[in-house]
Amino acid sequence: MVWGMIILVGAALDQLVKYLMIQNFAWSTRVPIIGNFVNFTLVMNRGAAFSMLSDPIWGPTVLKIISIVALAVIVIAIINFRSKRVRACLSFIAAGALGNLIDRFARGGVVDFVELRFGSWSFPVFNLADAFITCGGAVLIFVLLVELRRERKYRTPPKII
Repeated sequence: MVWGMIILVGAALDQLVKYLMIQNFAWSTRVPIIGNFVNFTLVMNRGAAFSMLSDPIWGPTVLKIISIVALAVIVIAIINFRSKRVRACLSFIAAGALGNLIDRFARGGVVDFVELRFGSWSFPVFNLADAFITCGGAVLIFVLLVELRRERKYRTPPKII
């Protein structure tokens, strides 16, 4: 199943990049890649996006449960959708979710390393799995809108007597 391969290869690639980052960069040290715009800053995020749910007592358990349930729902959706485009988008989202879930179990948090800066403003540090989730979600919205429009265009209007 091609969708399963996308998920497994995406999660494996995410884990490989995180491993390489941990082996080659110091924690919390900013290394400029493209000027001051793109930096590698290796950090451990024990919460969710923007460090939400980072409470050390119940946060990790809640995030693991949410991640497992979300991943299961996405896999069920992949199995049930007919559209190859939708399935591809969901597969990338699942790859990212699996990559970050592996981190939560193996490391107790998610390894993030890409930092984008605009002058004094800095976007929260993220990783390849986050990029898979974000890009998969953005393309999914576009695909669903296009497919909905196509469905409306070709639907036979009811006959008025």
